[in-house]
Amino acid sequence: MLGRNIARKMARHGLAIAATALLGGLLSTALVRLAPGFDVDEAELDPHLNSESVRALRQARLDQHNIFRFSVRRTETWALHSRWANR
Repeated sequence: MLGRNIARKMARHGLAIAATALLGGLLSTALVRLAPGFDVDEAELDPHLNSESVRALRQARLDQHNIFRFSVRRTETWALHSRWANR
């Protein structure tokens, strides 16, 4: 009986930690995404580019407008290219 209570408490605290980390990650992604200048690429400031080229640059970044899709892609990229994935 005592072992079950400890296991339940540990599971509950583990889930609380995981939920806090997930929520913190989503909130930090939202803050970065909503920050001024996030949607601007330095290549857009190049005076040699015409309006069509600037439009193509902006079109290439459209997937970053959805915060959830952006965070999933960043997590996938991190997971695939991290040191942990290469072991």
